Amino acid sequence: MAPRRCTPCAEQYYFFPKIIFGKPTDAFIDHLSRWPLPRAFMYRLYKLGMDLLVGPHHRYGLPAPDHKLFEAHPTACTTYLDHLVHGRITVKPGIERLDGHEVHFTDGSTEDIDLLIYATGYKVSIPFMDENLILDDVGASRLFIHTFSRTRDDLFVAGLFEPAEGGVWQIADYQAQLIAAFIVVMEKDPARASWFRKLKATAKPDIGHGIRYQDTAWHKFEIQHYRFRKYMRRLLKKFGAAAALPYAEGAPTASDATAARSSLKLAS
Repeated sequence: MAPRRCTPCAEQYYFFPKIIFGKPTDAFIDHLSRWPLPRAFMYRLYKLGMDLLVGPHHRYGLPAPDHKLFEAHPTACTTYLDHLVHGRITVKPGIERLDGHEVHFTDGSTEDIDLLIYATGYKVSIPFMDENLILDDVGASRLFIHTFSRTRDDLFVAGLFEPAEGGVWQIADYQAQLIAAFIVVMEKDPARASWFRKLKATAKPDIGHGIRYQDTAWHKFEIQHYRFRKYMRRLLKKFGAAAALPYAEGAPTASDATAARSSLKLAS
């Protein structure tokens, strides 16, 4: 007998297709985000595209999401939908209780389960330091652009954010460049260091989707990929040539400025 696989659906999310017009979805959305279109129009365009390319949830036997698009993090795991269509996975409602190998679901049905994969969500844990330096009382980031301490000049974080579209690595690279730039100007350009110190203490740039996210630990670090990257590129340009220099030697020159601009083009 073939093994039976079940997936409980206490909550449901929107599905992004992995490929659009032969391109990875994050690359397609990245190009689309560069168009000077109102945010509300872009939102409707995303929703229309998902309705056409993925379709409504009920056609896969899934409950509809209880939130609007981008209020919770979407998933690009459309392979899961393929498994549903081919009957490899059976959809079940939420789990009510466990009784040995027997799993009781909220619709009154039961299944005899050999292996239960318990995926409970997203929780930030920083056990090696005082988490209050990074997180506020509700678990959200205290940091300027999820990167810089607002009160200290020697505490930096890279990768503590969640893009709804696009990957982490390119943005983390920009964070690393900004961290390095600040360290360099603190040594070589006190005026620029002072400017950035004041900025990071109070600034709250718009790097999200412009909508209210669900109040969960997972969504406290949500950002809009292109908007976040664009803001960091602007900061790198404001740091100027000094930020591209080695930490220990030299003063900025015209050739350094040219090299800095070239590196910015490559990074984008």
